[in-house]
Amino acid sequence: RKFMGFPQNGSPLLLYFGALMTVLAYQAMGILIIGILPSMRTALSIATFYGVIGFTLGGFTYPQFAMLPAVQWYSYLYPLTQYYRIYSLVQINGLSLFEAFTPFFVLLCFMLVPFLVLWNIKRTAIKLDYERD
Repeated sequence: RKFMGFPQNGSPLLLYFGALMTVLAYQAMGILIIGILPSMRTALSIATFYGVIGFTLGGFTYPQFAMLPAVQWYSYLYPLTQYYRIYSLVQINGLSLFEAFTPFFVLLCFMLVPFLVLWNIKRTAIKLDYERD
């Protein structure tokens, strides 16, 4: 079975759920970056860098198995890597949620990370000091 020329051996709903979890994981990482860094300008710069490098290290432009071992471990810091794993496990291999549980669990862990900096987010939101250049 194919959908738009791509193999579809698994559940499309499971892939949509993985996509939703990936978006929420990236939003959670944005909250983490805002909670850690003192100014919104710096946070935006770091978040942009984080997002751009995520495409490179996610495994889509360059396969993850061909990367150096240290870079392979670093690529797990990006939710997009887990989404590509979900796509390959669910859509190409046709595995169920229980057989492809690990990337879903890692995305859930990404979504829980902002709770580590909740104490600092209110202070950052109130401060919002934009100095004039």
